[in-house]
Amino acid sequence: MAGDDDVQHPVRAGSVVRRTTGEQHTSWADTRMTVVLVERRPAG
Repeated sequence: MAGDDDVQHPVRAGSVVRRTTGEQHTSWADTRMTVVLVERRPAG
């Protein structure tokens, strides 16, 4: 996975990744990947 800064960060099974609101990202996989996204509304 890479964020706005294009720095690559390895993500393995069981990893949790948190992004900030509006952050652009890129993801890719060398093997099959299942992704679960959880979004929430800001409090208030």
